[in-house]
Amino acid sequence: ATALAAGTDPGAAAAGSRGGSSSSRKASSSTAAGGGGAAETVCPPAHELAWNYDVVITTFNRLSSDWSMRGDPRLAERIVMLKVHWLRVLIDEGHSLGASLGLTNKLAMAVQLTAQRRWVMTGTPTPATAAGSGAAHLHPLLSFLHHQPYGTSRTAWDGAVAKPLEAAAGGSSGGRGLGPGASVLVAEWGRRQLLKLLGRVMIRSCKSDLALLPPCYKKVTLLDFGSDHAHSYNALIEVIRRNLLLADWCDDAHKEVRHVLLG
Repeated sequence: ATALAAGTDPGAAAAGSRGGSSSSRKASSSTAAGGGGAAETVCPPAHELAWNYDVVITTFNRLSSDWSMRGDPRLAERIVMLKVHWLRVLIDEGHSLGASLGLTNKLAMAVQLTAQRRWVMTGTPTPATAAGSGAAHLHPLLSFLHHQPYGTSRTAWDGAVAKPLEAAAGGSSGGRGLGPGASVLVAEWGRRQLLKLLGRVMIRSCKSDLALLPPCYKKVTLLDFGSDHAHSYNALIEVIRRNLLLADWCDDAHKEVRHVLLG
């Protein structure tokens, strides 16, 4: 797992709005903005979102749909997340911001969020190796982090990292006009710049680090269903049972299915 970070963040394990955590707030893990588009889920007003919730969870679809409303003055007022000064913004599966090298709606919206601290969580920062175009997928992540200068200046990123690495891969722009020896030197310089950058912004966790964690203690707590929850759960079970019977083409007597259903 890899985390890219911007800003000094002594409380990296938590996430919240500008006011920080407080026992007087609403549920410490409140989903105030989630689901599909903005037309499906209405956010609370900005002041309530900022002060009454410890954690706000949303989706990439929400970011994209909110950004698409900016062109309509009547809908722009509904983009509540841009009106909040966030203490900390974390993007999980953050490599999806760099899946496209172009400027997508979700990336544009994420970049415009006002935040004191920014984090990108991902296990695969780039879809390829550092050589060639793979490293180019890091630039959208740096843009979200507001990294200086590489995230805010495409010219600085291309000159220091992208084009030198293209020289290593034989790219037309990176190695144009350079002899083989010069291309190697340029590529090595770009690789060093990239490693220095990652050393400043990236925290990498390996499986071996798990041994450093305290032991995990599990406690099972049985909860009583509310009437609505029980009805929803029972309806789901009925759907699963019907699907098991309908999909059981190779067992006319349904012996295996009856064993599964009866436990």
